[in-house]
Amino acid sequence: MRKLPAYYLFTFLGLPLLLAACGGGSSSSSPSVDADSPTSDPNTNKYYASGTTLGPNVTLGRAVGGQALTWDKSYVADLTGDGEEELLIYTSFDYLSQQDPSPFVIFGFQEGKFQDITSDLFPDGAPQAIINRNLEVADFNGDGINDLFLDNHGTEAFSPFPGEQNRLYLSDGSGQFFDATETHLPSIRDFSHGSSVGNIDDDPEPEIYVVNLGGGEAGYSGLNYLMDQNEQGVYEKIADLRNDFGGTFPVQAQNVGRPFFSTLVDLTGDGKMEIYGGPVTFPDFGEVGYGYFTLVNDGSGAFDLADPATLPAPRVFPDNWPPVGIPETIITGDIDADGDMDIISYDRYGSFVGSYFSVFINNADGTFSDETEQRLPGQSFEATQANIPNAQLVDLDSDGHLDFIAKAFDFGADPDGNAFVLWIYLNDGSGNLVEQEQNNYPEFRPSFAVLDTNGDGLNDIVSSTTDYSQPDPEAQIEVFLRSSN
Repeated sequence: MRKLPAYYLFTFLGLPLLLAACGGGSSSSSPSVDADSPTSDPNTNKYYASGTTLGPNVTLGRAVGGQALTWDKSYVADLTGDGEEELLIYTSFDYLSQQDPSPFVIFGFQEGKFQDITSDLFPDGAPQAIINRNLEVADFNGDGINDLFLDNHGTEAFSPFPGEQNRLYLSDGSGQFFDATETHLPSIRDFSHGSSVGNIDDDPEPEIYVVNLGGGEAGYSGLNYLMDQNEQGVYEKIADLRNDFGGTFPVQAQNVGRPFFSTLVDLTGDGKMEIYGGPVTFPDFGEVGYGYFTLVNDGSGAFDLADPATLPAPRVFPDNWPPVGIPETIITGDIDADGDMDIISYDRYGSFVGSYFSVFINNADGTFSDETEQRLPGQSFEATQANIPNAQLVDLDSDGHLDFIAKAFDFGADPDGNAFVLWIYLNDGSGNLVEQEQNNYPEFRPSFAVLDTNGDGLNDIVSSTTDYSQPDPEAQIEVFLRSSN
């Protein structure tokens, strides 16, 4: 199982809105043919066949109000238990101003072709959200099939933000899913901005950690919180960064504050998750006053606050506010193939006009080394108006090592959304990420995912495309088949 990262967006700190997510701008639609029969165009790129759409009737569809749905974010996971990955696309139609829910659309390789299989998996209706911030894929009910936890936060069309109920979809064991929110999740309408899933103790059921930035129902604290299953398999909130109900969080965690991001990640290789996050204010962070924090698992599901000196210090920009880089997207994976989870975060600074990726390599003892320049060289810290990128650690060339690929709209170069920033770095097998010649790759949009769509063992690129020469067009799915390495 592999999960693609979600976006983190902090509009209350002044970040420019992510316009139309992944649906803005214009694009020419390729001829409508099946994804399993593309034609190769060697003049376009080195490794991929030319893009082909899934057919004129295979689109992301429309919202209840009739608006064409666009690709907001995507996730890749095996939902059928057959070892093959499916593509889950969360759609939107009005992005941050959206006040009505929009659905997920699911694509998979079935009956010899890559196609829409949403109704097969969700006969009672696809998962939906007003704004979905993240989707976690794990076996929550222990039946051997992956389930879905939707981390939702509701509209940002007005303040105070009303929040939205997170949702849980469970497999019924026969290849279909049902909405178990009312029976298996606490009723909390909150402003969730991220989540992660993993085991913190010896029981087999995964815990759920939710990043919450305030808003939501009246009187709710808006603190990051941890959920665990009770004996009936129902998730209950067991601790947050101000309150502990059973010896999970230390008293010192009450000084951590409210981190802008946080995630469960196994830092020590023992199979038990730590909690890593930041930036936050904390007495031991010195003159800057901001830093990252780690709650280290003692092996039984209880946490101790790590010494901040063991963690990489955030980059400091004293002439900006806030004076440190603010992580917005964090992705984890074993970059150097040593068995430990490493971290890449996408950070902004100074009213969010500058941006860069930071690479933290796991030392297998609960600490990190900042190896950004070694692992991801050549970045510029100049101001940019690129939006939050779709960033992924994924085996792009199917050689068994995690590569790095990211793409974003560059609204500074083109306010209409027709200019992009692309990062492609291939892993050399030793954990060094080597920048690639971009002309060797197809012209896909920032709305993209990487997975094997035709069962040939090579990871393809799937993106969205819209033919704006047509009246009121719908977004189609375009596939670039990997043809060689």
